[in-house]
Amino acid sequence: MKRDEILDQAGNLINGDRAKDYGDAYLNHLRIADFWNNYLDHSVKIAPTDVAVMMVLVKVARLMSGWKDDSFVDICGYGALAGEMSTNESRETPQWAPPEEEMLDMLRSVLSYRGKNTIEV
Repeated sequence: MKRDEILDQAGNLINGDRAKDYGDAYLNHLRIADFWNNYLDHSVKIAPTDVAVMMVLVKVARLMSGWKDDSFVDICGYGALAGEMSTNESRETPQWAPPEEEMLDMLRSVLSYRGKNTIEV
């Protein structure tokens, strides 16, 4: 893929399909940050921008196994979201509804496996 194709595809994904599938990017990254903060037992404070940056690192790690156009597209998309969110990080944090009970049960199982007993929502 050429660079403009990668950037165009990333833009189409974060402004189109991904936005339709997952809703507001900041709110989605806030949810992920909350899950990760619980998983890490609140030893660090992860913000939505951190989530996007760490997702870039996930994609970089995958590229270490071999080149894949999709990973380059996703890196551009997450980078764009991180850049946008970093300028708005001080905006009022939207509230989100706790996950369904099934999701909480799954998280309890994971945390129980890791020797943790509680989930803060």
